[in-house]
Amino acid sequence: MRDKFYFDELYLFVTKEVIFRFIGAPAAWIDRKVVNGLVDLTGNTALKVSDAVKGLQSGRVQQYALFFLGGLIVLVLLMTYLF
Repeated sequence: MRDKFYFDELYLFVTKEVIFRFIGAPAAWIDRKVVNGLVDLTGNTALKVSDAVKGLQSGRVQQYALFFLGGLIVLVLLMTYLF
């Protein structure tokens, strides 16, 4: 069994040339471009939404009550108009 029927060379060829080139490399590209892009998009969207909502939070209860009362009046007028 001098050359072992070249099983080692065959194994290296299949793993390096076939599996890595046609399966591993495209999977790595999808992970880098698509998956990381979606994760970055989610994070950036959360930051932008939090920046927009941050201005609505003043900590003043009177302001919150005024917004609640204004919204309630708008809903009552809308329901009265529609029904």
